[in-house]
Amino acid sequence: MFENTAFACRKQFYPKIKFDLTSGSRNAKVLQARTRSEAKGRAAVRTLLATFGHSVVTDGDKWLPSELFQEVEFPEGREGRVVRTHTHRPALRGNEENAYLGGGQMCVKALFHLSRIHRDAHLMITGGRPRAMDHRFGLSVSKISEAGVMRAHFNDLAGQARNVKIVAESRTTEDDATAILDIVESGRFDVALVVGMAFRLPRARPILNRLAERTKRTDVADRVQFVDAEQFLPEHFDEFVAMNQSAAYALTMRQERHGIQKLLRGFGDYPRTA
Repeated sequence: MFENTAFACRKQFYPKIKFDLTSGSRNAKVLQARTRSEAKGRAAVRTLLATFGHSVVTDGDKWLPSELFQEVEFPEGREGRVVRTHTHRPALRGNEENAYLGGGQMCVKALFHLSRIHRDAHLMITGGRPRAMDHRFGLSVSKISEAGVMRAHFNDLAGQARNVKIVAESRTTEDDATAILDIVESGRFDVALVVGMAFRLPRARPILNRLAERTKRTDVADRVQFVDAEQFLPEHFDEFVAMNQSAAYALTMRQERHGIQKLLRGFGDYPRTA
């Protein structure tokens, strides 16, 4: 009696499920399809791994992705616009008055770690040449781009040249977002994991969403997931703690807040950082 009642309840609440008490073959096949091995599951999902420009610096001989802190100037005073010098300052500390957040090297390292997990994923880095680089270095940087420098650093970590697509024409975060949407759409990717330092993401996501709405590609934007580089680099935990408690962090967040406020007012992506 109890067993009949339980079966009746299952039929009442799940009327579309057909129970095959003799073989259970249909349900078994569905379960098997949903619980494929992790490796096969990843291979079945067309994945893009990407990161975007977080500034590059030069030591006089070569160009490198920025470290956690980079040097800036204040041409309009401390409350005005911030301009990166793009000069490598390895001894720069976060509480110095001309320190600003960078993180290019950390983004590349996080992308490398992700590429070792998602071995079948496609790789992309976006980032052109900020106008401040052109103004400071002139024609000597005509062939330099953030994406190119970051790809070279990625290949150094990998120990070999990898197939990393670069988009070297972007100048702003909105340009980066456009490139990401374009490649996700044209490449028919199911998911895109875009790595950035955590302080950059609150502005990056609404820029991408607004661009997707304007170009009627919200379905493409839904496939893009921004992820912070910090979560993939626990070995740098103490450095991230010091970064988040630094004067450079406060200065950078002030500039990011200004950009977000302009974005919310509908002025688009007009960062005060060059």
